[in-house]
Amino acid sequence: MLPFIHLGPLTFALYGLFVALGAVAAYQLSVANARRLHSPASAGQMLASLFIIVAWGGLCSKLYMVVCYPEQFLRHPADFLSQNGFVFYGAAIGVVAIFPLLARLNRVSTLCLMDLAAPGIALAYGIGRLGCFFSGDGDYGIPTGLPWGMTFPQGLEPTTVPVHPTPLYEFAGAALIAAYLWRRGARGGPAGSVAAQYLIWTALARFSVEFIKRNPVVALGLGNAQWVALISAAAGIGLWWVLRARKAAAPPAFTLDRAVENGGVAEAAARP
Repeated sequence: MLPFIHLGPLTFALYGLFVALGAVAAYQLSVANARRLHSPASAGQMLASLFIIVAWGGLCSKLYMVVCYPEQFLRHPADFLSQNGFVFYGAAIGVVAIFPLLARLNRVSTLCLMDLAAPGIALAYGIGRLGCFFSGDGDYGIPTGLPWGMTFPQGLEPTTVPVHPTPLYEFAGAALIAAYLWRRGARGGPAGSVAAQYLIWTALARFSVEFIKRNPVVALGLGNAQWVALISAAAGIGLWWVLRARKAAAPPAFTLDRAVENGGVAEAAARP
């Protein structure tokens, strides 16, 4: 484990470096996605969006920690200004709130931008979890006797008892979700369909892994992250339902075959 990297008088948290790598990966994947789907969003506009996302998302992740884990903040108030203590769901909620602004900056609709960014955000989350793993920040699971159980004696929160390496599970799940969303985006569909599946699949992955993590239960046997995951899944299902309802309500495309079936051959021939 290597929680910090020391370069002369400078000290960098390894987790923060992985978050930065995740942001770069999300940017590159989003730009590539925009290009292959012929989106009007440019690389420069995406880069400006990245800076906004990193700054605003970082602030919101810290605020999430204060609101949801006040006892931890009161014990270590300096964590608010440190390179540690970032919470993904806080950043995600904050970024979603400013997506309309980012969409205007990139000259696309909000749902289109969410579709473009979804694979990159999924991958960035997984890369961030690698930072948790290599720094041993305590984001690992409960003790296990499975062959791949791991100890973190030199981590930020050391343990010599074999535990589930849940950050590795989450990285693998995030990589699979990112690959699926990338392929799903190439198939087309109404704007927002990829974003809806991102909300559903990432929520399912987070909800499941929390059962073997050390986070405390808050209500009905579920942890705070699981409740947020349920809200995310509900939002994704709701968005998916709205998109399907819009598609069903849309008038059918005019075709010559349909005109012939309805006896409108002459009208069909007269149309350009």
